[in-house]
Amino acid sequence: MDLQLVNRVLEIARFYPSGDNSQPFRFRLVGSELHIDYYEPAARHTLIYDDMLILLTLGGLLHYVKTGFAQQNKAINLSLQLDGFSALESSNSIVVVTLAQSGDIPTERHDLRGRVTDRRPYQPFHTIDINTDTVNSQSKHLRCDAWINAPEQLLHFFAMCDSLVWESKNLALDIIKSVSFANESPKRGLPWRNLGVSYGETIPIRLVQKYPSLYSLFAPLVKVGMNQSQRKLWGSSSSFLLFSFDKDLSNHSIVDAYQDMMKFLTELNQQGYHYQPSTMSTEVLNIPLKSPNLTDSAGLNVEPFLNDISSLRQELRLEGRLVGWIVRIGKPVADFPREARTNRLDVSEILK
Repeated sequence: MDLQLVNRVLEIARFYPSGDNSQPFRFRLVGSELHIDYYEPAARHTLIYDDMLILLTLGGLLHYVKTGFAQQNKAINLSLQLDGFSALESSNSIVVVTLAQSGDIPTERHDLRGRVTDRRPYQPFHTIDINTDTVNSQSKHLRCDAWINAPEQLLHFFAMCDSLVWESKNLALDIIKSVSFANESPKRGLPWRNLGVSYGETIPIRLVQKYPSLYSLFAPLVKVGMNQSQRKLWGSSSSFLLFSFDKDLSNHSIVDAYQDMMKFLTELNQQGYHYQPSTMSTEVLNIPLKSPNLTDSAGLNVEPFLNDISSLRQELRLEGRLVGWIVRIGKPVADFPREARTNRLDVSEILK
């Protein structure tokens, strides 16, 4: 393990997915070990009220790290140090990476920089042929259910969940401040073209960015419009993947599950599928099993939906299980625009 090798690996691994492109991890080369640190200020967000979304991000990062080393024909060992971990505090050396003396090198050599979060409509569901048998048989903790041509009731529920961001001022402002309208894609945050809307449709975002007090004026209108647009998006392929795991898993096991999830999503990406996560749907369906939960962090009133949440959890076979992620999935109608791709911090900015 030397600086040249680490630089080559991080040139790939730095493209790991993170909420609002926050990139909350930093790296240090300590002797022959690569240490991964968690940098809380980068992750600070209304949705980061417990560890789950950071563990999801860490699982994705570790899959990218494994693939980056595999591209250099290196096998690695991972030592996770998550006892006492809290997403509300920065923490050093939560993962220590060492080169393996022997062992199988992962066969996945994909260029992970091609993965995108695609918020556009997809092709109809009859173009989808996804087999979840392999991921379900190989993963110790993760279960993946593919819902192809899903019931309209489910799709409308997810669209409603997505639009709930405009019912929480803190949550809406957190998301709005991550959007950039600069000509060049920012190194952190989202270029506005990544939102999948026209420039005219971003008027409320631009105004609330500049004048946060206007939130109350725009929120009711934007919520209605967003619900309608999200229904169209969910209805375009009428399909989603539901990842879940047992509610009593340790942090270590949750990260393992998320590594398996990211590996599967990467494989689907190589097959031509694009996806868009619905973090709000994930959080809403987890309300009955989590304390604190989304209602505590964002101040949302979900009382009118509690019966719907309970019945949908039964329909989705989630008894005793946490939703790890819900992703809208399908094949793109057109190539993903280059200007809509998210950028990343340079290796020199994340490697200390």
